Amino acid sequence: MNTTQLISAVMLKATGKVRNLPETDKKYQKILGIANMYIPVWQSEPNVDWQSLYDPNYNIGTLSTNQEYEIDFTKVAKISNVYGDTIKVKKDNQIKEYTTVPPEQAGMYKGQDCCTISGNKLVFIDPIRSEDPVFGGQITIPVYLHAPLLSSPSDMVPVDNPMWLVVMCAAEYARNDILLQNQYGNLINEANQLMEKMIENNASQARYAPLSMIPGVSDIC
Repeated sequence: MNTTQLISAVMLKATGKVRNLPETDKKYQKILGIANMYIPVWQSEPNVDWQSLYDPNYNIGTLSTNQEYEIDFTKVAKISNVYGDTIKVKKDNQIKEYTTVPPEQAGMYKGQDCCTISGNKLVFIDPIRSEDPVFGGQITIPVYLHAPLLSSPSDMVPVDNPMWLVVMCAAEYARNDILLQNQYGNLINEANQLMEKMIENNASQARYAPLSMIPGVSDIC
């Protein structure tokens, strides 16, 4: 579902009328604003890591003699703490994996191919040497990305089930219209049911143990 389809679906859900609004229409812009308000709400659903936002190989740069590499947290929502996810450096057909350890324990892991997350930076504990086989390779980290907001008519709705966003937008639209306010409660109940189903479907895609559940290993974020 793209932005244009979302706007039309919201109008139909809220008013029962089929309306194809132009971008310049005030109602179009109002619904777009509501949608962009609720996309981060979906993304931040408590205790849920949406698999659709997961990128196991998010590239943060090329390995050089620098030990610190910036992570763009305007794009990255969180770093994965799923057991088995590791920091990787890839060059040609070679892959070197690094274990992530808590910053306060970094000194205990020298010489063991470890790194840590300190603020907005990935820090390799040991010096990087030019003779390393993966020197000049690409550094990738497992992350959950921020869901993109909608802008152009062709932008795709990032929510797993776009109908949740349709119904939430319709509820908010109705709440601010005296003639439609009586629909608000029913729409919210419908949206809550859609959210519950989304969470169930997401959980069925990922069965994992957080790092904090594994003895001797701490979460990295």
